[in-house]
Amino acid sequence: MLERSVTSGPDGQVIGEGSTIGAAALTVMYCMKAWVTTLGLYFGLDVSAELEAIRSTMKTFAQEGVSTS
Repeated sequence: MLERSVTSGPDGQVIGEGSTIGAAALTVMYCMKAWVTTLGLYFGLDVSAELEAIRSTMKTFAQEGVSTS
């Protein structure tokens, strides 16, 4: 997904599609959240702190991704 989102400009500079890269990064974060949840359930562990850290990271990533400043 990320490889397909990068193209070369006329001067040889690499140009990336921010929306595709952002979507790929959020997809990985959602997968990590599902993985941590599953392992926590399987091993009977309280993973709420880890899930909160993932949620906070995702929120920050999403907010900074649409920031106009």
